[in-house]
Amino acid sequence: MHVGACFDDDAMCVTPGKDFYCLLSFEDKNKAPVDIRSGSLFFEFDGGAKWVFKIQGSKAFVTQVVEGVSNRERWRLVFLPAGQVSGGKVLANGYVRFQK
Repeated sequence: MHVGACFDDDAMCVTPGKDFYCLLSFEDKNKAPVDIRSGSLFFEFDGGAKWVFKIQGSKAFVTQVVEGVSNRERWRLVFLPAGQVSGGKVLANGYVRFQK
């Protein structure tokens, strides 16, 4: 039995020391763009690293040099609404996978 939201693990394939780029587009069920509500969106890693997205309308993107994370380290994609100082909603999770 599962209580709460359960997600399949996603692999975040990265190359240490190189740039990581992620672009997310938010759409409704009819595929129309939906502006992201006020708040912050970020990847949070078990080791303490945090990669913050820049939000523009219905799109969010992050560019980050891959450092401060480990192979097989767990991560979560979190949305934290404006005015909320901790917690947030986990949208996805998984683990880091290094590639050469």
